[in-house]
Amino acid sequence: MQKYKKYLYFIILAFFLWLALKYRHDIYLSLRNHPQEIFSAIFLGCIFITIQAFNFLQLLNVEVKPPLSSTLHTWALANLTNYLGPLQPGLLIRFGFFKDYGIGLKRVAATTLLQLYLSVWTGLAIAASAMFFNTDGYIRQGWIIFAGLFAIFPFLFRLSLRLYQRLKNNSDSVSSFEKSKSTFPLLQFNKLWPFPIQYALMSLNLFIVYNGFQAGLSIQNSLIFAFFMTLSSLFVLLPNNLGIQELFFVVTARLVGVSSLDSITIAFIYRLAHIVACTILLFITMPFYNKNSKIIERYTNNGGH
Repeated sequence: MQKYKKYLYFIILAFFLWLALKYRHDIYLSLRNHPQEIFSAIFLGCIFITIQAFNFLQLLNVEVKPPLSSTLHTWALANLTNYLGPLQPGLLIRFGFFKDYGIGLKRVAATTLLQLYLSVWTGLAIAASAMFFNTDGYIRQGWIIFAGLFAIFPFLFRLSLRLYQRLKNNSDSVSSFEKSKSTFPLLQFNKLWPFPIQYALMSLNLFIVYNGFQAGLSIQNSLIFAFFMTLSSLFVLLPNNLGIQELFFVVTARLVGVSSLDSITIAFIYRLAHIVACTILLFITMPFYNKNSKIIERYTNNGGH
């Protein structure tokens, strides 16, 4: 896995240099006109990705886990790799990384599914709460629907797993998921705390950037937008959801009174901030990743002794 990394670094670097040259005028205008919004989006994005990587390690049900620094490096690299093709090719980077630590594909896939599930489940509760305390009476009516979805979501998810098991006869994947004590996480509140923090970061990010364009976005609505932003990230058919999340930003920005031109600028700012945040984390964690990789390589060459 390690010998291919340098080629991947080169491809990613060349790709984003090409993008930077192609959109240099738009980047310049965004930096000149909205520096605070861009830097806050980058800063909060770095914290969000770090918590996301930490959260995955916390949910990973193995005795020996990789260091957070190496995991964060892999997370950033995988996010950037997702821009190179559809269906999230960065997942291969994650699978290869955990394989180096003796963690199998099924375990990683089960934990990935668990993280997505808990993210949506927690988001339903946050969106329901934000709607309940919303000053807009029309939006407030939706809290009952979201609270109901929050209540039945674990049962629907378990049912979908059982149906998948019967259709594919793939009991190993389901049992791997259930061994992580993940089907009903109601008794695992100690593992749920990173999810509200992630939504708080997303909400704060939206609140700062949108209101930088005089949108008048409330905290309640920013929490609701954060939930739908999470849902929009689940569409993996396009490279890193290109077009899907841009559509989300344009539509939500228009809903809170931002002009069409500014809504496109907001979408551009978020895409730029994501790329820059991942690049910063990639280079910050590289020395730790290389050090840990040498330890693993030495351990493997010695036959695990």
